Amino acid sequence: MTILFKPTSKHYSVSKITSILLLLVYCYFPQSLLAADPVPTFQRSWGNEGTLNGVTDIAIDAADNIYVLDSSYSRVTKFSKAGVVLTQWGGFGNVDGTFNSTSGSAGIGLDSVGNVYVNDISRLQKFTSNGVQLDISPNDSTKALSFSSLVMTDWSSLSDVAIDASGSIYVVDSVKHRVRKLSATGQVIANWGSNGAGNGQFNSPSRIAVHDDFVYVADTGNRRIQRFSLDGDYQLQWTVYAVNGAAAGPVGIATDSNGKVYVSDPNQSGTLQRFSADGVYEARWGSINTVPPSYPVASSRGIGVDSTGFTYAVGMLNSLPRIVRFDATGVMQITGLGYASNEAGKLSTPTDVALDSLGNVYVADSANNRIQKFDSNGSYLAQWTNFSTPYGIVIDDEDTVFIVEKGAARLQKRDVAGQPIGNPSQWNGSGTLSDGTTGTFNQPVGLAIAGDYVFTVEDGGNARIQVFNKYTGARVAYRANNISGIRVAGIAVDSAPSDGSLATVYISVANIFTAGVWKYSFGIDSSGNGQLTPLGTPWLARFSKGLAVDNAHNIYITDISNTSAILHKYNTNGTELVSWASQGVGKGQITTTQSVEIGIFVADDGDVYTTDTAGNGRVQVFSSKISQLIVFDVNTPSSQVYGDAPFDVVVTGGTSGNPVILSSSTLNVCTVSGNRVTVSAVGVCTLVANQAGSSSHLAASEVTKTITVTKAPQLVSFGVETPTSKTVGDSPFEVSVLGGDSGNPVILSSSPSSVCT
Repeated sequence: MTILFKPTSKHYSVSKITSILLLLVYCYFPQSLLAADPVPTFQRSWGNEGTLNGVTDIAIDAADNIYVLDSSYSRVTKFSKAGVVLTQWGGFGNVDGTFNSTSGSAGIGLDSVGNVYVNDISRLQKFTSNGVQLDISPNDSTKALSFSSLVMTDWSSLSDVAIDASGSIYVVDSVKHRVRKLSATGQVIANWGSNGAGNGQFNSPSRIAVHDDFVYVADTGNRRIQRFSLDGDYQLQWTVYAVNGAAAGPVGIATDSNGKVYVSDPNQSGTLQRFSADGVYEARWGSINTVPPSYPVASSRGIGVDSTGFTYAVGMLNSLPRIVRFDATGVMQITGLGYASNEAGKLSTPTDVALDSLGNVYVADSANNRIQKFDSNGSYLAQWTNFSTPYGIVIDDEDTVFIVEKGAARLQKRDVAGQPIGNPSQWNGSGTLSDGTTGTFNQPVGLAIAGDYVFTVEDGGNARIQVFNKYTGARVAYRANNISGIRVAGIAVDSAPSDGSLATVYISVANIFTAGVWKYSFGIDSSGNGQLTPLGTPWLARFSKGLAVDNAHNIYITDISNTSAILHKYNTNGTELVSWASQGVGKGQITTTQSVEIGIFVADDGDVYTTDTAGNGRVQVFSSKISQLIVFDVNTPSSQVYGDAPFDVVVTGGTSGNPVILSSSTLNVCTVSGNRVTVSAVGVCTLVANQAGSSSHLAASEVTKTITVTKAPQLVSFGVETPTSKTVGDSPFEVSVLGGDSGNPVILSSSPSSVCT
């Protein structure tokens, strides 16, 4: 019988890269007896929706939704006209659905039915309006047209794409100085252009637009716009001028529903210009003189025009891009669509994540040099600034927050309000061991906490593990990396030795020659000194950038070399239990490159928190718990009449065993006691059903049921003594009339009044 230690600290180091794991006794289970764990499912994320960094093009559909292509983040973000983020997709890479351009040589276009076409330098891809990838060519081996395709072998650098009303595709090659027309399935129809300044020649053409029977090309190097027929026949051209009268290189072009042509020339004057279809100048706006200084039109290759004639272009706020909108007269309507990655609640290169005892989430937002604090649902609470590239963050069972700064080469201690705590409240690894070595940091990146000790790993010239007393800052152990290469990543702890017992320390090494998860033993002697001893060859041959440990001693790693499954869970024997999270920017996906960091943390309830840095800039939460579904019985009424008797509602839930709680959100119309509903007024009664989760089940999503309560009918009746006939001249008489129970009087009148009153 194997016994494993229960960790003495409930907080596990979630350094972006490593985990420390303590085993007391080794236990082997045959792999054949191990059942696969359930695949963790995506629950929620926050930090990056709508953030922009390197916008290169814009497209607008018939419903005035705005599609923004961001080459820095390698993704497309779809906004409503009101600025609400509807969806986003992409991610850096060369597989289907990802983009490999980080420069301005990328474009986006829409066809007449709303499909989205995106070109990066080497490929053309097609998506639905919600980002689902579609085939362009049925004969291609992938969904994308690429240089490996027969029709693309003589192309060099695609810079833009446009689609005409029939579905034909037009792409611009800025290096080969030409335009190519393709069928809707990617077959070559026509091509035109060569390097030069003559009619129909180009000098680094950058953008293309199609309207009705005309193709417009921004011939940037020749500082002009050229117009062609749909088959490439040259028709006319005009020069684009800057504010100072000099010729300007147009880098963005769009048309509106009336055939007007809009051009951006931010490289010269930061303005937008409008021309007729024949190139007659009409208006200019968006310069530094007409736009607030924080929002000049700048570095915008892409512009767009919606159905109302509003134009959209890239403006700058604190050196970060936003999408600005102007009306038809050039007056700015909104001062920024999208968000900057340095705004409160947004993340830029988050490298680590940790939770306190209340479930609040702390994120090392390294590129913004700050720590941000969120509640368990991702709502922003606070931020702590004045850090220098904070890389690792862990929280002990006393809610002391430890932060390691790669830029400042130091370790800090804070309370949950962000105030320095302890004496010392920070240190740089100073201290001398019996071997005479002095502890200093060189690019510390990984951090872990266990019991009385805090562990660090360094990705610099030191490439080592150091262990400190978390109260005094005294270094108790040190070990230089015995593995070639310096891509040491981080550290985490499963248990805290305080009595001389041994722990097993796992570190991940992301050097391309020695990638893997490596193992050391660690213990404290009677004098309080620690010893780190290498335990041989890699425990796992994975290109891992993150490690964590759960309460059951399972190990979680991030493998950036595996684009189909980046997150992996192992037992202590090294047997993989489950893997999940493919590469991408969708919910539940992660974008990876060799240079990015992925932090991982496993909460006490088993939920897995990860940071996603390569353009995604977010925290994601996954859970292996069983989902629950609430269902109202089909016999639940959809309408009631005021005055009807109370009725019972049957609601079923998931298998957690917790009751489904029924309540009313419209207490002025109906009330609930248990499962009994009482109608109290006319209107719409909204019933709300909830079911709590458990250690093995997720809380069910809230479900509502509306019941329309109509007025009660009333019946008016005459008394039985009311005569059915009378003779002219008879004496007046009284009539008794009974009405409903509204309390309102029954009003008696006659018709016609010429017969009786």
